[in-house]
Amino acid sequence: MTRPLLALVFLAASGLTAAQPFTGSETFIQRNCAACHNSPKSPGRLDLTKLAWEPANSDNFAVWVKVHDRVAAGEMPPPSFPRPASGSAAQFVKDLDSALTGYEQSVISDRGRAGLRRLNAYEYENAVRDLLSIPWVQIKDKLPQDGEAYRYNKIGGALDVSHVQLSRYMSTADYAIREAIAARLVQPPTTVTRIYARQEPTMRNYLPREGNTRTDRLSFPVLDSRAQPDVRAGRAPNSSPETKEREAVGRVSSIFSDAGGFSWTGFRVPAAGRYR
Repeated sequence: MTRPLLALVFLAASGLTAAQPFTGSETFIQRNCAACHNSPKSPGRLDLTKLAWEPANSDNFAVWVKVHDRVAAGEMPPPSFPRPASGSAAQFVKDLDSALTGYEQSVISDRGRAGLRRLNAYEYENAVRDLLSIPWVQIKDKLPQDGEAYRYNKIGGALDVSHVQLSRYMSTADYAIREAIAARLVQPPTTVTRIYARQEPTMRNYLPREGNTRTDRLSFPVLDSRAQPDVRAGRAPNSSPETKEREAVGRVSSIFSDAGGFSWTGFRVPAAGRYR
């Protein structure tokens, strides 16, 4: 459990780091941007004098993309401020574009286009259930709430991996393993239980009753693949020992059917596990 998580943390923290993405960017920023963007309280809460080049950090990368777009659109510096020297803004945009796309291409060639992210709580629960064959275990509520982005809880940028998350993953995995071991210890011997549809109350809605719906929409008794209208009408017994193994119940399959649902209420699982 820990190795994939630690690998994920390592990959997220790796990457080249430098003061600025390319030669000359610091000069351009000092001449045209630093007068306003020089502290955390500056417009847009952007301090370009201390903005490092850390493209492996998605938030840092997004800031540089915004800088590129605002300068490329001519929105920065604002029209009321002196314009940059001839061609310097275009060169700044060109060099920054090369730095951004170059980093993205290096990541794609190294890891592919798919982004790295951890499993969210629902996926982790399903994975543990499948790996340990404990489909009944409920562990997603034991994990911290997943972050969301654009109303989705499966986006890597919103799924952080903190020390709290790691601790909960370990304690939850320990709980799941104990559940799996306990299930094996108390597993009863394999038995076969035969359930007959005619004995299931939720399947006998074909019997006459007050306010009954249309009979062509109800279930119907079957013997040797033939309908039994006398049983449906109540003129013959619902089942008999002589024909018990050949009896069945047919179900209407239609979007207009009001035959209702059914379940095997006569069976109760003796222990949690997989049944067939």
